[in-house]
Amino acid sequence: MLSLPTLKRLLSIKLLLPLSWIYHCIVTLRNWLYDLEILKQTSFDIPVISIGNIAVGGTGKTPMIEYLIHHFLDQKKLIAVVSRGYKRKTSGFRIATRDSTFKEIGDESYQIYRKFGDQVIVAVDEDRVKGIKRLLQEFENLDIILLDDAYQHRRVKPQLNILLTTFIHPFYSDYGLPAGKLRESRFATKRADVVIITKCSKQIDHGHRERIQVQMNKYKRSEVPLLFSTIDYSTPHLIGGKNTVMNNNVVLITGIADATHIEDYIRSKFNLIRHYEFRDHYNYRITDINRLLKENETREHISFITTQKDAAKLERFNGYFNDTLYVLPIQMTFINRDNDRLITQLNFFN
Repeated sequence: MLSLPTLKRLLSIKLLLPLSWIYHCIVTLRNWLYDLEILKQTSFDIPVISIGNIAVGGTGKTPMIEYLIHHFLDQKKLIAVVSRGYKRKTSGFRIATRDSTFKEIGDESYQIYRKFGDQVIVAVDEDRVKGIKRLLQEFENLDIILLDDAYQHRRVKPQLNILLTTFIHPFYSDYGLPAGKLRESRFATKRADVVIITKCSKQIDHGHRERIQVQMNKYKRSEVPLLFSTIDYSTPHLIGGKNTVMNNNVVLITGIADATHIEDYIRSKFNLIRHYEFRDHYNYRITDINRLLKENETREHISFITTQKDAAKLERFNGYFNDTLYVLPIQMTFINRDNDRLITQLNFFN
């Protein structure tokens, strides 16, 4: 027997499906106009790699970009990462500098710049065609451009289109907005040159991979590789100041699209006291910090832990935590040497 929440969800989907069909028709028409070259796409002589998804929510785009940055830095390439700078308080073209804030360039761009510094050029522009042209004017020796969250940004024609979808919520089990979370049709997967299943369990077996492959083959081109990746967590480190031994009792603070994976990890390694789960891209306020500190002031020997993305916005409140706020580093890794298959695709740009 179906639970009440499941019944409510199914009813909601059924009621919203007519709106999803209207949305689907509009998006399909737009893509059709681009495919027929009625709407213009701009190509560039420099290699452009697009990383994105077809569902609303977190699929691991930033860890994927960081993986690509590491790869191309090893190849001695000069890399630029370009995004629209989602939720920033500015507009137009901006290049990240040491004086930039997440409010000026967006939290994900700020996270990347904090991690790589001047090894990588990080730029934002809501008009990514103009943004790329501006970069090429300012950096004549630029080798490669990574476009963040650009699968639907059809105005730029990339040389490689990487599509991400999560292991827990694959796009083929979802519906179009607003009934589901898909930004466009499942068949938009045909544009992808590489499809990556992200946030997989490290214990995923061959049979499960095969079942996913069967579903994906309904939508992607037959020659397009399907790869499986997971998230690896490193030792948490203190935000600012000296490193101290982290307490086993932890309070988790997240403002990301899907915190399931990180919460499961924290539970497996620490004693999770409480999880403060804010909405994605949340801009923390002093009232939030005072509230969560007050609610935990009677607890002894606890540490607060947050994501790399949230650390970019919480670091300005670090003094309030009195050396108890830690960040959990993550990186994307591939399962069963699938990274070799990805590198085969990337070697074209070496």
